[in-house]
Amino acid sequence: MLGCGKEEGGYSEYLCPACGKDLRRIAFTCKSCFCLSCAKGYTDDFVAQVSRVLQPGVKYRHMILTVPEQLRITFYRNRHEGKLLSAFMRCGYECLEDVVSKAVRQQVKIGAIVVVQTHGRSGHYNPHLHIIMSSGGITIALRKIEPPALR
Repeated sequence: MLGCGKEEGGYSEYLCPACGKDLRRIAFTCKSCFCLSCAKGYTDDFVAQVSRVLQPGVKYRHMILTVPEQLRITFYRNRHEGKLLSAFMRCGYECLEDVVSKAVRQQVKIGAIVVVQTHGRSGHYNPHLHIIMSSGGITIALRKIEPPALR
């Protein structure tokens, strides 16, 4: 994992077949789920798998929400209590529900799976949320509301 994506760990070379001058080197990766660089592919695969087994016909989006760098020290100091991260997860859900409600111009409930992760790709403490959310929602009367068309 330490040499992941570095040429010292091996690479492939590609030469432009047209001009023969443009040489590109692509470093090998470790493809480990523990590697902070390679794990993104595993996360994307997980989102796709979860989306297939949830409600059929519903489109899902993968959202990532994080806290500003200035607040990370507060989260770090309170990391063992769990209350702050729990509140962060609730706040993230409510924020997205509010955004969808504003987009469709009526109060809706969204479906979401919220997962908190405390470290970023670089390994530094960076609390953030991975949210798999429905694209749209339902009203209190349980009518399905589609989001407006994306441009």
